[in-house]
Amino acid sequence: MECNMKETFSVKDISYQIDSVVRDIFMTMLANEITSCQEEFNGSVEVSVFLGIGGKKKYTVVIETDEKFAIKVASAMLMEEINEWSEAVSDAFGELANMIAGNIKSKLPSETELSLSLPTVIKGKSYTYSTPKMKEIAKMCFKSFDNQKMLIKLFEEV
Repeated sequence: MECNMKETFSVKDISYQIDSVVRDIFMTMLANEITSCQEEFNGSVEVSVFLGIGGKKKYTVVIETDEKFAIKVASAMLMEEINEWSEAVSDAFGELANMIAGNIKSKLPSETELSLSLPTVIKGKSYTYSTPKMKEIAKMCFKSFDNQKMLIKLFEEV
């Protein structure tokens, strides 16, 4: 049974939708399975992608992982072995995030058309960020590529 986010909106609904979106994109674009994980993301956050969703209500999608996961995504997407960080990895991981956020956007309730920003990819260690005037409404951990993890957070304007 498919959940219609436009009619009812809850954390459970959006979590179901995010899970479905991520699984479909990984199978379609990367020919790779991904599963949600119950445990906390305890890896080193070395890569983050931010995408804004704007309209009458505003949202932010944040995807976090380590460098190895992002490189594996790029290798699968580009169908070539990549072993180190490059602009191609940044572009591929940003595109993956764009596909995920775009599909999440289509599930969000809105009285007006929502638009999606371009992805901002940040790579580094020991950085912090804040999302002023926003609250986290969903947080999901996924694992793929030999149990490496990726975290997706969805923030909503308060």
